[in-house]
Amino acid sequence: MSARNSTSHFLLGAILALCSLGAWAGTARGNPAPMKTPAGQSFAPASPAEVGLDPMAIEQLVDQAQDLVDQQDIVGGELLVIKNRRTVLQQSFGFKDREDGATMPINALYCVRSMTKPLTGSAIQLLIDEGKLSLNTRVHTVIAAFGSGQKADITIEHLLNHSSGLPMNILKPPLSRYTNLRAVANEAAQVKLLFEPGSRFHYSDAGSDTLAAVIEAVSGMPAERFIQQRLLDPLAMHDSITLLADRPDLMASIPSAYSGGSGSWSKHWKPVQPLFPLFLGSQGLYSTPLDYARFLAMWMDQGQVGGQRILSQAAIERGLTPGFPLPSNRRREEGSLKSYAQQWVVQVRQEDAASGTRAGSQRVQMFGHDGSDGTFAWAYPEQDLMVLFFTQSRGTLAGLTMETAVKRLLVDAEPPPAGRLVATPADALSELAGLYWDQDVEHAYYVIAPRGERLSLDRPGGMHLLFRRGEQAGRFVAEANPKVWIEFIRDAAGRISAMRTFFGERVELDPRHQRPVGLPLLSEVISRVQRAHRMDLLAQRGVVELSGSLDYLDRSMRGKFNTRFDGERSRTDVRIGRARQSIAVSGSSGWMRSSETGEQPLDARMAEQERLGQPNVLWGDWTQHYAHVEVLKRLTLRGQPHLLVLAISRLGSSSTFFVEETSGRVIRKDELALVPGVGMVGVQSLFEDFQDVGGMQIAFRTTLNFVHRQIGRVRRVIRHAAVGQQVADTAFLPTGADGP
Repeated sequence: MSARNSTSHFLLGAILALCSLGAWAGTARGNPAPMKTPAGQSFAPASPAEVGLDPMAIEQLVDQAQDLVDQQDIVGGELLVIKNRRTVLQQSFGFKDREDGATMPINALYCVRSMTKPLTGSAIQLLIDEGKLSLNTRVHTVIAAFGSGQKADITIEHLLNHSSGLPMNILKPPLSRYTNLRAVANEAAQVKLLFEPGSRFHYSDAGSDTLAAVIEAVSGMPAERFIQQRLLDPLAMHDSITLLADRPDLMASIPSAYSGGSGSWSKHWKPVQPLFPLFLGSQGLYSTPLDYARFLAMWMDQGQVGGQRILSQAAIERGLTPGFPLPSNRRREEGSLKSYAQQWVVQVRQEDAASGTRAGSQRVQMFGHDGSDGTFAWAYPEQDLMVLFFTQSRGTLAGLTMETAVKRLLVDAEPPPAGRLVATPADALSELAGLYWDQDVEHAYYVIAPRGERLSLDRPGGMHLLFRRGEQAGRFVAEANPKVWIEFIRDAAGRISAMRTFFGERVELDPRHQRPVGLPLLSEVISRVQRAHRMDLLAQRGVVELSGSLDYLDRSMRGKFNTRFDGERSRTDVRIGRARQSIAVSGSSGWMRSSETGEQPLDARMAEQERLGQPNVLWGDWTQHYAHVEVLKRLTLRGQPHLLVLAISRLGSSSTFFVEETSGRVIRKDELALVPGVGMVGVQSLFEDFQDVGGMQIAFRTTLNFVHRQIGRVRRVIRHAAVGQQVADTAFLPTGADGP
């Protein structure tokens, strides 16, 4: 956790505890010393020309990685390109620890998080090869806790391809409360399934952790020892570690971990103690890019390494057989479909996906996985190409940028683009700034603003993208995916009248905003909001205290919060299990204290975001707190007229307020919020059950719908409210006592 990760609405700080779950540490089990085994592949160096790659393409790939550092899309990382089992490129970029000024070395040891899953899946395939399991084995025959209700129908295959119905995560802090993997699996067996097993896809750490518990139960040894002896040792992956607590001497090789998103990185973990007290099959592995390439190569070689068979060819075919299309890749493009296989992400030809037959790696265009701390690995069997890009920047979109560049520069073997990018003077970009309405959604719009030589596109409650000049005149392409583009249309008078957008499905024409006739003046709307909520009374009420419950509806997590505010100062304390966090602002400054990272100051952007989430701002006079406020349009919701009001903060963040025109109540806010480990995320806040608090009308129930599926919905319910509370001034200062 870090000060840069604070979010608004006097409860979103609790998301920090959720997204930093892996940071709690406790006691650890031992891990056996590595055994002497056959040497793995060494991947001797080669020039690009020796292996048939364009040297200019490699240079452009290096430039792309360096640009990610320069644009603060990552703090640091390493890029490894292996073609025909020869190392064409191995280069590091940026910082291992930005604050200490330590640059990133080659072969640093990275927490690869979800890139552990393919190792866990491989261990299961080993046990299937040995006849100790099958894809159809019911999990409850191995772990009895799964023997009731629909959970009795869950099979090993359901866990492998994330169709079990188990939620994303069930772990509750601190992790030290889990003494072994069986305890983790038993807890997973107690949660309510999201759907009937086998009916659809839902990415689940809980499912992969249960697989690791199955490995232990069937093999008779700890899962980490089985993976060490049967996979890591034979592949000579001697720099890969399943339990960091067992190798404290390697702490110095690990980069510090950052979160917060592009341009807002804060260190949330420094290698002084292990993240995990036990090996988790979903995310426990530490590895280097070179070590992980040895694992990829074994899969590309049909389960063999150095003449020694590790997995059967049938296991390779099982593991790479497409399962459910990934939710973000349902659309088939260019004859390919990306889906989730058995603990692998795979991309296959459309005809192979449609056939439903087992697919060996010779049919797979790409397989790989990524990790939430910013690690990415892609293997292209047809090109005998492996590319690994490891960072420790959690929440970056750099992986999508690099995957797109790899496909364009190396896989599709396109020559470097001819000519230069069309030059658009930076001062001309201001002409494009403004609002453009989504042609399909009545209340949705895009905010375009210049950012130096680039354009930013914000859709409050939806997305945030950066665009650079494209090769085609007048077109701007998204930095995260050059296939996404925008361009601007002029009318007969030469004025910008619309924006043409392509987000991957079809071209849309989004008209530029023009103020409709008949809208009330902004001052009238503000007066209605003030009459409805009476936040002007706050100055007479002293400190207001609100407390109640937090419920992560899609994560099976609950907590408590307490907020105190008086219009100039605020403090929110959150507790989830043993984890605690406090966030406070006073005037222009702010600070945060957590049970993991101690106390840190809030930067200007995070302090502003925290202030804008306070009740006196949400339901008060927005003109006192935002740089620009504008009534945009009138629309009908649930048969009642509503007004949409745009508010742009002093530091450039856009939000939409939904106001009931008749009553003046603010019932919804759409915005973009920084969430740790994820980055900038759209969130829609719905305000309900308004009740009187000292004459002020405050929503006692708030539901936050995060666009990011791994966060989902969070509900806050106020259980107690009081005004005129006696609170020491020190409570709003870094030296203040801990909250409840």
